[in-house]
Amino acid sequence: MENNSTIAPETTTWHILVVDDDRDVHALTNIVLENIQVYNKKLTIYSVYSEKDACEFIQNNPQINLILLDMIMEDDDSGLNVAKYIRSELKNLKVRIILRSGNSDIDSLNDFVHKFDISDCKIKNELSAKQFRNSIIAAIEEYDDLSEIPTEIIAFDTAENPSIKHIESIEKSLKRLEVSELKEDQRYDLETALESLNQLKGIIDK
Repeated sequence: MENNSTIAPETTTWHILVVDDDRDVHALTNIVLENIQVYNKKLTIYSVYSEKDACEFIQNNPQINLILLDMIMEDDDSGLNVAKYIRSELKNLKVRIILRSGNSDIDSLNDFVHKFDISDCKIKNELSAKQFRNSIIAAIEEYDDLSEIPTEIIAFDTAENPSIKHIESIEKSLKRLEVSELKEDQRYDLETALESLNQLKGIIDK
């Protein structure tokens, strides 16, 4: 278990942040995730215990891959506030978030989960070790997939009201690709994507 305020930007391990005010949860999480590897990379786990410390840690360490986030800490909505801060203030759209709660009424969070791109939402005392590990692995795989996608495209995909500005940002990202290094089918896909974006701009402009 690590509790450094900053972490090294290396890529030989997955960086997992546990945010929970219960120290027993931190200890149990470390035991359950011990020796797990995803794509031949081990997990390094960091711990913070409050909403304030979580926000500060994530701001200082945008390379965190996955956050295991307790919903209720010093306040009933502490975890939700952290998730909002990550997505809305820090604009960190790639880090994966798994919400954990002792409250069984998590179905009411469906809108929140969609709006703030939460990977999973789990009830602590109803989660087996195997289910927990599977959830962690799935979230890391999701992060790995997203790491290849420009942030502008993720922002467009999660936007409630996409705008011309969104589309132009995506166009710039796509045009930065080295066309000479693409295969023929990839070049075709790129041309198709750019054409579709132009059509979408025309629709939004109307």
